[in-house]
Amino acid sequence: MNKIKRAIKKKRIIKEIDNIKPMSKTYMTIAKLLDNPLISSEELETELRYDPLATAAILKIANAPYYCGTAGRIKTLQMALTHIGNKQLKDIAVMKMSESHLKDEKGYSERENELYDESIASAVFARLIAQKVSENQNLAFECALLHDIGKIVLGRMLNEEGDEIAKSLAENYISFDKIESEQFGITHAELGAMLLERWNFPEEFVKTAGLHHTPSVEPDNKLLQTVSLADFIVTLSGLSTATDGLYYNADEEVIKRLRLSDIEVTKIIEQGSEDFFELKRGL
Repeated sequence: MNKIKRAIKKKRIIKEIDNIKPMSKTYMTIAKLLDNPLISSEELETELRYDPLATAAILKIANAPYYCGTAGRIKTLQMALTHIGNKQLKDIAVMKMSESHLKDEKGYSERENELYDESIASAVFARLIAQKVSENQNLAFECALLHDIGKIVLGRMLNEEGDEIAKSLAENYISFDKIESEQFGITHAELGAMLLERWNFPEEFVKTAGLHHTPSVEPDNKLLQTVSLADFIVTLSGLSTATDGLYYNADEEVIKRLRLSDIEVTKIIEQGSEDFFELKRGL
């Protein structure tokens, strides 16, 4: 009977994906344009000419100390390209692209904007880890930003199953992804990979979303190890208050695979926490 119930729930949850609105086409187009290192401000302005709110939103974040530092006020897209570069601007476009999804849904928390805050924090930590291990910093930032996107689907089901999940957590110390599988027949990681694949995101995004709780599946995938560690550090740093945070079996080998020392991880936590609050002030 339980298998039948799980199968029914799983089918219902996967169907729920159809009700998730697509990400902003404007920001998605901007992100693709910014993949070109030779992009000009004129090309960006042409794309954004009918969307002044998007331009204002991008420039607002570009002026956050996290990005512009002491460069002075960035007033135009041309100044933004000059001072912080196309890669950083792409990070901002991806943040804006995912903002409504991550803010509109609570995920696994009762606190407003918790999923959005966790995602931003993961991205900040992922950039610092990537810098330390010589991985692509911008790709790590963007993949970490979207790695928990599956929670926007499964989070909707938690209200219905909350009491049963709380009981399972109290009676059996098992990881939260196992509870997801038992209750719903699918995990938020698997759903995230499905969503990103449906939205035509590159393979790196799909893979890091789908495997961030099981990085041992691809031990040589440095990007996956980076995003997985960033996800764990968000809980370790105290920046997450979500229901599931303390109920995952951390893969302690991730730190060894990335060849990071305890001191280096501690410094990443300290610096990342500062960077997170600095970036949040500009959002």
